Order: sequence, then structure tokens, then C-alpha cells
Amino acid sequence: MIWGMIPKVLSKSEFHLLQEACLKVVSFCNAKSIKEGICVHSPIIKLGLRHDLLLNNNLLSVYGKCYGIEQARNVFDEMPHKDVVSWTCMLSTYVRNKNPEEALEIFNSMLDSGLCPNEFTLSSVFRSCSALGEVDVGRSLHGYVIKGGFGSNPVLGSALI
Repeated sequence: MIWGMIPKVLSKSEFHLLQEACLKVVSFCNAKSIKEGICVHSPIIKLGLRHDLLLNNNLLSVYGKCYGIEQARNVFDEMPHKDVVSWTCMLSTYVRNKNPEEALEIFNSMLDSGLCPNEFTLSSVFRSCSALGEVDVGRSLHGYVIKGGFGSNPVLGSALI
């Protein structure tokens, strides 16, 4: 899919190697050297890799950890494709930056988009409910967890405590 969007300067195998290298650099920066991960963003765009979901998710995580809500939201809004990881990353950025109202709004937008949450998404939503004192929303979400088969999930079990 991405291959057809870049100029034919590189062979297909060279392009995939470049794509892999960028992903490894951003993933490393996300884990070890967050601020340096931002330096990779511009070359990713210039090389025509801005449609790569894995790269975008890693960049979103770097921006969320390093620069907070506004910068992360810009990256999120510019992402051409989003998956549950993208939405969860944005949601957890709101939670980490003590903005639980926005976290619940982004969760509702995610549901409206047709994506289903995973245990990490739900854990962040529980933290938002707790911060806001939204007991009724938390109870509804707990019912969703049980019906969805997440009842014995350790991530959600600790979020409920």
C-alpha cells in the first residue's frame, strides 16, 4: 500500500529496509531516548512513510510522552489510518496529563469509529472514570468487560481495584 505512494527512487526491497530501519529507530527512541525520536519525524514524512501505521503509532507515543496532549493530538489528527493502538495511545496521553474528560471523549469517538477497545484501552478508561468519580460509567464499563470476556484479565483486574 505505501510502496505505491513514494517516488520510484528506491527498489521495493530497499524501501522495505528503509521502512524497517525507521521503525526500529522510532521504537528504540520510544523506549530509551524519547526526545531523539522527534528528530525522526521529519525524515519519515520526507521519505513518504507517513502512511505507515506502526511508525505513526510509535511517533504518537513519543509525542505523548515527551510533549503532551497538544503535540500528540496533532500527530493523531494527521494520521491517515488509526487502529486500537492509536486510539489507546491518545487516550492514555490524556489520562497521563490529568485530562480524564477528554480521555472519555476520545474513547467515545473510538467506539463511534467502529473499533473495539482492548484491555489497555479499557484500563485507561477505568482510570478516567475513577479520576472523575464516574461510578455509573465505571459500572457500565465493568459490565462491558464481563460480557466481552475480559473478566479474568489481570490488566483490567488491577484497574478495577
